[in-house]
Amino acid sequence: MATRWHPVDTLLPAELIFPRPGTKEPFAIIRWVDVTLNGEPVSRWRVVTWHGDPKKRRLIGDGYYRELEDAAMAAHKHAIAQSTPNVTHSHTGPSVIREKEIASYR
Repeated sequence: MATRWHPVDTLLPAELIFPRPGTKEPFAIIRWVDVTLNGEPVSRWRVVTWHGDPKKRRLIGDGYYRELEDAAMAAHKHAIAQSTPNVTHSHTGPSVIREKEIASYR
């Protein structure tokens, strides 16, 4: 049986660096973080654009994901959208946080 590829398979060690597709150049950073959502402490995968200056990093997609696979897919789709601006992508996986609450670090 053939192994199914997923964007999570391209993550590089350290703080989970998602590379620009087809390269080893950093594109996004995925971290497991503790946040507060609706007043409750939770842990989520946070996805931000890579930049040498942390102040210039931006959340990708919904920003916080329950599953690593969803976080990596968000980074992958953002990378593809950046390289092909007229392509639309959607993902409705059940683990993606769709609520519009504001997360704050604990």
